[in-house]
Amino acid sequence: MLFEAKKLDLDAAEELFQCRVSSVKPFALMLSPVYVFMKRNQKFVSVKAPLDFFTPEELASLARHEEFFLPKSVVEVSEFQTSARLVCGILERAKKGFPPASFEISNELIKVLAPLWGKEIRVSPFCAAIFADELCGPLESGELILGRESAVVKHDLGLLLSGLLVFVLVHLGWFDRELLTKIRLEVYARTIRGEEWSEPRNDWETVSSDLIRILNLNLDLGSGTLEECSSQWSFALRGRIRRILETSKIIKERGDHRFSGGFSW
Repeated sequence: MLFEAKKLDLDAAEELFQCRVSSVKPFALMLSPVYVFMKRNQKFVSVKAPLDFFTPEELASLARHEEFFLPKSVVEVSEFQTSARLVCGILERAKKGFPPASFEISNELIKVLAPLWGKEIRVSPFCAAIFADELCGPLESGELILGRESAVVKHDLGLLLSGLLVFVLVHLGWFDRELLTKIRLEVYARTIRGEEWSEPRNDWETVSSDLIRILNLNLDLGSGTLEECSSQWSFALRGRIRRILETSKIIKERGDHRFSGGFSW
């Protein structure tokens, strides 16, 4: 079933999950196309594209349908949501009592993050954006509406860049979730206003400057793209990837323990 399909026939029902309209959070990024069933013409009609969001008003107007429908392939993307929830739990627990050493937190995170890279050791910017949205929560509503309505291309770039940046920073030892949330919003807000990230002034802006080149080439984040980047952060991330390969080997030897917590809104 094609994600690009605006309408699906009734026989596509077996390839769709159901989701209550009331369970969808305003301004949360969508993992896939979202459909409603039109009883009159017996078709599923797309009402949202992947990485789009619903406003409270849109959800209210669609409430009469009661159910949304999503392609079953959404399960693959939902692993990034599940992983983000686990990362959030690790970071929250680390703030309580006697904080563990950074290397201990890193070891726990690698176990959670390793399966996301897959056999080819690469991650799509789209999936990274979903990860960041789950970890940090929805972006500020006014900024999202401004971006979607007045800067469509920059809006998409801002979502992908800010999400990919958060995904990278977590790997590099940035364990302050509030700071990650603040950085993500700043990157999105500045991107939709035309920031090109060509003159970085700090560490995370340097990462953004390199990541935007990857995005402009429509590439995934992986070993190949990192080897072409000479910045210090890319060397550090390649070191994390070596640990991810070792962790993935251990996971494979013990059996496939991919996380399966289901998708959420």
